[in-house]
Amino acid sequence: MHVLLTVRTLNDRSGAITYTRDLALGLMRHGHHPVVYSPVHGTVAEELKQATIPCVTRLDQVARTPDIIHGQHHIETMVAALHFPTTPALFVCHDSVAWHDEPPLHPTIVHYVAVDETCRARLIQGSGIAPDKTSVIGNAVELSRFPRRSPLPERPKRALLFSNSRNVDQLAAIQQACAAMNLQLDRLGKAGSGQVSDPEHFLGNYDLVFAKGRAAMEAAAAGCAVILIDFAGLGEMVRMDRVEALRRANFGYRTLTRPHDANLLQEEISRYDARDAARVTDWVRRSLDSELLFAELMELYEQLIADYCNRPVDPVEIGRSASRYLSQWSYNRRFEWEQGVFRFRGGAEWIWRLQLIVIRCILRRRSLHD
Repeated sequence: MHVLLTVRTLNDRSGAITYTRDLALGLMRHGHHPVVYSPVHGTVAEELKQATIPCVTRLDQVARTPDIIHGQHHIETMVAALHFPTTPALFVCHDSVAWHDEPPLHPTIVHYVAVDETCRARLIQGSGIAPDKTSVIGNAVELSRFPRRSPLPERPKRALLFSNSRNVDQLAAIQQACAAMNLQLDRLGKAGSGQVSDPEHFLGNYDLVFAKGRAAMEAAAAGCAVILIDFAGLGEMVRMDRVEALRRANFGYRTLTRPHDANLLQEEISRYDARDAARVTDWVRRSLDSELLFAELMELYEQLIADYCNRPVDPVEIGRSASRYLSQWSYNRRFEWEQGVFRFRGGAEWIWRLQLIVIRCILRRRSLHD
């Protein structure tokens, strides 16, 4: 099977980019032919090229029409759908709020996958996508990369913040709580010494890990106790009686319901239980194996390809869909999305106002040149 994967950058190690890398490697390992399209290349692209997986910055570099498009991120998925109008596509929504996970609408995008129920709600309630065109397939862990550490000690000694969030309140609360509980704290990812390609070589050195989403799954698979936390707020210690419910939320944003508070964090740390954490690790390694995810995706690919073969391609509808899509990228729509992005990231009101002024100047200059 020839599969075209799309992603907005291959120069980062966020969840969606790591997901794309691992899926491409898995496809090749099972005898398929992945190609990864991203307009921005970097360290992850080099890793994939070293593994002999083609990575392209333009779709005219892909001579063979793929059997299916597996899309991550709005613009890149739409570019691929327009370039290969006879190929069925699916779109994966990895984030319930990010603008680049806004689901694109096009006749050849025939199915939408959400990594958790929060993202599925965005697809159905936020974008009007029919429920029968959606499914939930959560993230998974490549267990062969994450060997299980030795049994945890009765009391935690070393803790790790495994996160790409640089949120000041989050870091301060974790540092204060760890100091009060006599825990050595290290940091990994953008929150600390920087992103790494091999977290499996580090996780086994820690008893307790602060993380969310995919990072939390990897830490639990490695045998660590895990407390959910990120810039959005504080979650809870992942315990056996709650692990299935937390999984349905992909250990993500919907689980982070409390403020960054050192006292609340100390309460969660005090819930540390080495035997319960071992049971969580057993469950994660049994239920979140990437081979299970891969099998589910392969079944979905085959179903979508078979269904699409029985559908006539309507060039008029494809053209109209492209027209509707381009109309979204008028000045007002671009400005609306960029405003949301920078308000979300900027923090203080004056920061995002300054950023909006810069955007206006850039767009005005572009319109003058056009």
